[in-house]
Amino acid sequence: MIMSYSSRRCNDVESQSSMLQLKRHLLCEYDPDVRPVQNNNNVTRVKLHIIPQFLQYTWNDSHLTWDPAQFDNIQLMFVPAYEIWVPDIYLHNVDIDNTMFSGFMQTKCWVWRKGMVQWLTPAKYSTFCVADNTWWPYNIMNCSIQFGSWSHTGDEIDLVHHTNLTTMADLHEYQKNVEWDLLKIYVTSQEEKHKYNSNTTSRLLSYHFILKRHWGIIRIAYVTPTIVLMVMTLTALWLEPKSFERMVIANFNFICHLLCIQDVHWEMPKSGFNTPKLLTFYESSFAMALFVLILTNILRQLQELTTPPPAWISSATTSLLRSRVGQILLISILDPAVTAKIEIDADDNADLVQSNSKKSPWSYVTVLVGWLAFSAILLTYIVLLATCLPTI
Repeated sequence: MIMSYSSRRCNDVESQSSMLQLKRHLLCEYDPDVRPVQNNNNVTRVKLHIIPQFLQYTWNDSHLTWDPAQFDNIQLMFVPAYEIWVPDIYLHNVDIDNTMFSGFMQTKCWVWRKGMVQWLTPAKYSTFCVADNTWWPYNIMNCSIQFGSWSHTGDEIDLVHHTNLTTMADLHEYQKNVEWDLLKIYVTSQEEKHKYNSNTTSRLLSYHFILKRHWGIIRIAYVTPTIVLMVMTLTALWLEPKSFERMVIANFNFICHLLCIQDVHWEMPKSGFNTPKLLTFYESSFAMALFVLILTNILRQLQELTTPPPAWISSATTSLLRSRVGQILLISILDPAVTAKIEIDADDNADLVQSNSKKSPWSYVTVLVGWLAFSAILLTYIVLLATCLPTI
């Protein structure tokens, strides 16, 4: 059971120990429940200094002053926190765990001869972090802890940062985390209505920890697959529709998209704001993979047809194939075998699609549709890479 000097009988007998004499001189009749000011209207300024793993409070106690000349030139003494008044500074933005504070009062305070008290105590706090998931998995989190007096108003306790500036806190004790990088810490202060008296206010200090996730293993797990899926989708479009390899790649590509989206949905954070752009990339890529699979089946069926295509399709296809763009970008890349025939029949008004009996009447239609699909998918991927792919 903890017993303070206020509850003990004061002993006025001189002791050989100067420190004991000083302690009895200061703490005899001292009441740790009374705010240590000469005038109740005076404000106690408490300076809060947060260091990873430690909290440091500094304030002046007018009841703890002495003349060193009367006590063997003692300039400093250590007093258990439970024997003197200490500010009731607690967290305000999370639930308080009483067991977390039970050991605080066992630590000792440094008391200087002019009444300045310094209390350095180990601390472990848990708080809620607000995550911006826009560029997940390279997301940034703002984890804030808010301190303030639990019972005193702003007229009684003025809580300030130790430098009285909104600058970075002390990081010399910080130990690096394997998952997150601590980018910076900054401090803000605000006035709020007091919880017990709406006519008064209290000062709150908020320490903001800006964290950024490590990128190493995450790039391999979530970013690199986007490039692989993109290459598989474009490769499936590049191959001949009737080829066995295209059908295998298209189906395998579709299954890989399903597995990747499932993994991303499980791993992405369930809290925070903004939908990850990486998820938008995966969903868009999945839609294109499904389109390629369906298109491959349709084109394979068209190449099996023996009936000629409708006149408007035949005419439009012929016009595009005879154009300079069709010769350079379409024929030279996808079907070089017909380049010579187009040059020979350049002035012929006959229907190119219908004129070659050795090929399926739908062969050039499928070539044209495949090229247009390839160009559209390639352009879509370029836009997605530029707008949705996260970078460090």
